[in-house]
Amino acid sequence: MPLRPHTIIIIDDEGAEPTYFRQRRVLESHSHSVPNTLTTMAFLCLIQYGRTRRMITRDARRGLSTNIAFSKLGKLRLASYSYSGFGLEMVGKLPVDLELLPPFADPSDLSDLLALLAPVDFLALLIADASGQFAFIGHGGQLVHPRAVLLYPSHGPGESRESLGRRLPRGLRHQSYGTRGHLAKRTLPNSSPRWSPRYLVAQVRAGKLKRKPCILFILAPATIILAVIIAVVAYVTIKAKKHPNLNIDLGYTQYKGFRTPDGIDRWLGMRYAAPPLGDLRFRAPKDPLQASPQTADKKGKLCHATPSTHLNPTRSEDCLFIDVYSPTDRSTLHPVYFFIQGGGFNDLSNPYLTGDDLIRAADNNIVVVTSNYRVGPWGFLASKEVKEDGDLNVGLLDQRKAMAWVQKYIHLFGGDPNHVTIDGDSAGAASVDLHLTAYGGRDDKLFHAAAGQSNSFGSQLTVNESQYQYDGLVNRTNCNTSSDTLTCLRELDVEVIASHNINMPTPGAKGTPLFMYSNVIDGPGGFTEDYTYNMYADSKFVKVPVIFGSVSNEGTLFVPPRTNTVTEMKDFLKNNFAKLTTDQLSHIVSLYPQDKTKYPGRGPWWRTTADAYGELRYICPGQFMSQMFENHTDGTSNWNYHWDVAAPVNIESGMGSMHAASMYSIFNIAGGHDAKLNPIIQAYWTSFIRTKNPNTHRLPGTAEWGTFGTARERIHFPNDPNNVAMETVGASEKTRCQPLPKGRQGRSANVISALRASQIGNIHGSIAQRDKNARPPRSPEYHRTPGLLSSDTIDACSNFYFADFYSTLPVLQREMLDYSGDIMNTTTETYYLIVSFCAFIIIQTGSVHHTASKSDGSLLQSDVSYGQALINEALEARKSANPLIIPSVEAVVTSFLLYGSYRSLNDQSKAWFFLREATTLYMSSIIEGNTQRSLGSNQLFWLLLITERSYAIRKHRPLTLLLSSSSPDIAELGNEIAASGFVHLVNLFRPIDELFIGLWNGTLSACSVDWLVSLDEHMKNSASPTLDISDIELVNLLVTQQWLRLIVWQLSNNLGFLSSVSTHGSLNFQYPIQIAQDLTILIYRLPQQSMEIHGIGLVEKLFDVAYVLVDVIAYTPPSVAEPSITGLGPKDYLTYILSLVAKLRGGEDRFLPLLLEKVSQILPNFHNPLTWSLPLASFLENPASPSEQISSNGDEGRVSHDMEDHSFLQPSMG
Repeated sequence: MPLRPHTIIIIDDEGAEPTYFRQRRVLESHSHSVPNTLTTMAFLCLIQYGRTRRMITRDARRGLSTNIAFSKLGKLRLASYSYSGFGLEMVGKLPVDLELLPPFADPSDLSDLLALLAPVDFLALLIADASGQFAFIGHGGQLVHPRAVLLYPSHGPGESRESLGRRLPRGLRHQSYGTRGHLAKRTLPNSSPRWSPRYLVAQVRAGKLKRKPCILFILAPATIILAVIIAVVAYVTIKAKKHPNLNIDLGYTQYKGFRTPDGIDRWLGMRYAAPPLGDLRFRAPKDPLQASPQTADKKGKLCHATPSTHLNPTRSEDCLFIDVYSPTDRSTLHPVYFFIQGGGFNDLSNPYLTGDDLIRAADNNIVVVTSNYRVGPWGFLASKEVKEDGDLNVGLLDQRKAMAWVQKYIHLFGGDPNHVTIDGDSAGAASVDLHLTAYGGRDDKLFHAAAGQSNSFGSQLTVNESQYQYDGLVNRTNCNTSSDTLTCLRELDVEVIASHNINMPTPGAKGTPLFMYSNVIDGPGGFTEDYTYNMYADSKFVKVPVIFGSVSNEGTLFVPPRTNTVTEMKDFLKNNFAKLTTDQLSHIVSLYPQDKTKYPGRGPWWRTTADAYGELRYICPGQFMSQMFENHTDGTSNWNYHWDVAAPVNIESGMGSMHAASMYSIFNIAGGHDAKLNPIIQAYWTSFIRTKNPNTHRLPGTAEWGTFGTARERIHFPNDPNNVAMETVGASEKTRCQPLPKGRQGRSANVISALRASQIGNIHGSIAQRDKNARPPRSPEYHRTPGLLSSDTIDACSNFYFADFYSTLPVLQREMLDYSGDIMNTTTETYYLIVSFCAFIIIQTGSVHHTASKSDGSLLQSDVSYGQALINEALEARKSANPLIIPSVEAVVTSFLLYGSYRSLNDQSKAWFFLREATTLYMSSIIEGNTQRSLGSNQLFWLLLITERSYAIRKHRPLTLLLSSSSPDIAELGNEIAASGFVHLVNLFRPIDELFIGLWNGTLSACSVDWLVSLDEHMKNSASPTLDISDIELVNLLVTQQWLRLIVWQLSNNLGFLSSVSTHGSLNFQYPIQIAQDLTILIYRLPQQSMEIHGIGLVEKLFDVAYVLVDVIAYTPPSVAEPSITGLGPKDYLTYILSLVAKLRGGEDRFLPLLLEKVSQILPNFHNPLTWSLPLASFLENPASPSEQISSNGDEGRVSHDMEDHSFLQPSMG
């Protein structure tokens, strides 16, 4: 007769060790792994410890408890359980009856256990593992027909719990089994290969066992004997195969590892350095000592943390241990993942992470390494005493020592020392940043790719500024009475130091910081030669493939819940960024208006403070890092991410997507709501580890992760796993990561500058007062390239500039180019200024004859190749002067010239970088008194202001330079400039302020129609073709005027103000036709040479007008689109502009193809778009203005109703 139903628990098991419950009558576990607790412990207890009567498991984090009782007859019964979490709430009873199996000596590998179970007379066993596969064993190899119900809501993308549960029985019922005893594995039908079931319950009913009685009685004993023999042979064979020798000889000792039941080899608690005790306290790590063979089966103790006034038995000063996780197959070397845990350099926050899940996610093709390093005063105590008789930044030196250990020994564990990826979260990510710049960016070949999760940038102190930490510890421990305070500290018992290990306020702050100790600047030749921002800005970092990113709500874990006032917000920020000035703090508050949402148990300023702190410390630095790699590398191996996954309860509480949340999913320890994203980000991450590209092994159907330099800068991980996609960094976030005041007289370029000021500034107050005549520390002098730039070329560039270009672009004064006829013997500042100046003139205008050769003697004939050679020369020479330390006008001008050169070369990322650098250096030089207000500096301010506004419009960038009462007066520009077109250009751009750019970039959304109309009137009236200025100045002014009119019209369209019945022409759909006509008439008589000088900037403006005009013509009624009474129509203006773009330098290759393609798509019947044969002569004789002529056209304003949908009118794409 059929047997009664049984319920068998099916859970993935992750290898709980038998030591958990050895020889105990009542067994307790606080494991975070539900699968471990229920499966492995239950079965192993049943098999090995048959006398155990009861097992209790509790998991407070996940709300799971079990009560498992064992009957005297050796049968296991799950008496009761209660479980809540992952969206489930279950309370009930499940009877589980299993026959007691024979004792099993060493149940360290589940596959061995299964092999022994195969010939035993039991009903059925069904087990699912973490890789999404299941194993099934039936009695004697006979298939049992199960019915399964999926209870845990974890499933693959697009897979519902119900559908998966329905398919599982069919998959089992029709599958043939027979490999390795009676154990087989098969991926779930149509599910993701990384689907990870967590909790399955299968109702299993066995069919009737059909046996012939007579044969059964005769063969039964023989069958049993044969089964036992087969089991023994199988066991011995499997043990030999599955348990190779895991002893590793490192020379200084041997370590015996162990294999987990899921097939991962581990070596835990190995020493990579000598114990840093006694005289080695506050010193760099030394090689490990010789030792007898050891068992590497448990992690070593953690390093002591700060603040901590008592010793924890799980911690020790002897803590320099390393752990290695490896797949069992080591026939080939695997890529290595070296993970650095966080903790703010004051603690170790992730000591229990394991590499098992990452190895499985990587298809068993990586090796994972984690290690401890010293933190707090043990790792980062700094002072003049430590510098003289010890080592600075020993916590970072510990990490470096562990990396060197990997290079020397990892091949013994199956790792490839030539393919190492370093990664870290929080302070671990900061460590990655610092290793990239270590020793001036020296590449010691310790790693070959890098990643940083939630890059933490705090205030960096010098040795002198850190002295207060050392003195405080010395005084509290009574070592101040010793003549040698450092020796006294070394001789103290660790308990004494721990009892006085407290946080102290940074001088200038009211309260203690979250993290008092951090890495310090140890100067030339040291690990951290300069401030982190300077190192990256100067390209002093190792160039490897990188990933950086952050979570949405980095600050919510750190800010005190009862932050009730704006004063408390400022105090918190000041405590953690002690160098921020009062003006900077006030401006931060203006960037982060109070969040009016009421969060339970939180003060009214808590969330706002958290947003500010999170972006200042973690989010903006991540963007900065990606931007630096974009600027200083080829940009092809630079990725950024935004983790935005948060459970509803965390959203409601205001905590959101919290600090380090992405790390928990990468290591597959995130549960509940976040668990759905685990396999997706694991696939990206392990792909990067394996191939240095996150896309190679990404999950099928997931988005391609584009590099940071693409139009959409980063990948976005939202709550819905089906919506992972690339995104553009929001304009509001970019704005917050940019403007921040620096001093009372102006603004610096960005938050990064303020943080850089927070790193660099005087610890006791506002920015340090520097010696105005002091020069910055220099790198080794650059050896200039002979013959690259002749005096004749310099003179030709100078003469051309001051004759034809100065009045339009007054970027420098003649005396700045004084080099006494010998460019090789000038100062470094003058040299790189002149070299970058000639590069700009040659690339921008192509109007200067030059002759130069490379070092190998070959000629640099083209303007581009020669200009690029000059740029490279200027950049190399500039490094030896460190212009960023003490900014000067020369440094500002050089940055501007590099911006112009890169823009002409169409390298927009570098162009943007140097433009922002120019504005930053300008404001710094004025504020800090390095540059007095002068004719040159005043002209430079207005030129930077115009340039930045123009670039902000075209590239949707935020503003840095803002007009204020302290801005230079336009009347102070000097007589020569005051009579030029430059003043009119300044007036054109005056209304392009923060409000305009905010509306243009989408960070603001409200303005009035009257304001837009007044803007258009201002643009129309700010320039006239009758001005007494040169053709070069006039053409630039008039083209810019019409372009800005088009921009105002586009803004009106974006805000929904355009209409077919507007009484004002600028709010009419057809206004671009009028703008194109005015542009055509105004510049038709001006010579082409006057346009060529302005280079790509003028061509871009013509492109914008033509691009929009094509769309307007397509949607304009024929009565308006056809030629007017003057004989000219919109297509004629388009023809003229297209022809002009084709003729101008740079237009034919870069912009004309885009325009012609658009014309062919939108206006397919528009033939011969390129011609110069336009009947403009008679039209120009008409005294009426172009605008008046179009306005007199009776057809204007008549637009069909179907044109009200004007979504086609978007800002130009350029």
